[in-house]
Parts: sequence; structure tokens; C-alpha cells
Amino acid sequence: MEGVTLRAAQASDAAGITDLVAALARERGGTTDADAVVAAVEECIGDPGHEIIIAAAGEEAVAYVAVHWVPFPMLGGREGYVSDLIVRADWRGHGLGNRLMEAAELRAREMGCARLMLNNRVAAESFERGFFTKAGFRQRTDFANFVKTLGTV
Repeated sequence: MEGVTLRAAQASDAAGITDLVAALARERGGTTDADAVVAAVEECIGDPGHEIIIAAAGEEAVAYVAVHWVPFPMLGGREGYVSDLIVRADWRGHGLGNRLMEAAELRAREMGCARLMLNNRVAAESFERGFFTKAGFRQRTDFANFVKTLGTV
């Protein structure tokens, strides 16, 4: 995409990332706690175990991917966990998500990761379009994903 650059997020990007999270929450009929999002962004930016890559049009964040480097003893190395991939609604369908996932994969390889892992809601538009399958991910049929909510998140 012309005019869009990918780069590591900086503290000054926290508000833009928060806006992307809030917009997605609104699309899903929910809300978000902006202070909690900013705190999580700042923690990711300040810790080498996490990385946020943003897609910026000028100074404006229009998309981002968050990746976490998880030591994984069973793999004998690290796994890259993609926790978030958000592309602003008016920027979807133009390859920006693919560019961000390619950047995340490149960083994972540089970090010595054995694999990348992510979760995708079955009701999500990206799941319905087969976005991650087209990006080379396979849906596991031999695993179940379990979560236990530990608070208000």
C-alpha cells in the first residue's frame, strides 16, 4: 500500500492503537477501557518479550499486530503468539493485514521461534474469509482452546 509504513510501535502510538481497539470493540457491540489498553501497549513496548508493529499512514496508526515471544520448553525454543491483529475498517481488504503478518513472521524467525500461533474467533470476519488459512496457518483439529476469565477482561 502506497503511503503506509510498517514500524515498531512507540509510546506515542498508544492513543492510536487504543483508537483501533475501541473501534473494533464498537463493531462487535462492546466497549473498551482506554486506560487499560494504553497500559498494555506501554508494557508491550517496554518489554523485549513483546512487540507491536504498526502500519502508519503518515503519523496515524491504521493497523497493528501484537506478538509475544513465549519460551516453550516442549518445542525446545520459542513460540511467537499473535494476540492481536487489527486493521481499521476502511483499510481492510487492501493487503495490510498480510503485510503485518509477514512482518510478524519475519520477526519470529529472527527471534528463533519454532512456530507462530494465534486464536481466531469463529464468528470473526477474518475467520469467515479464511484470512489466516490463506496466510499459511492451519486450523488445528486435534486441540481445543480453553480459557478461564480472571477478571473483567
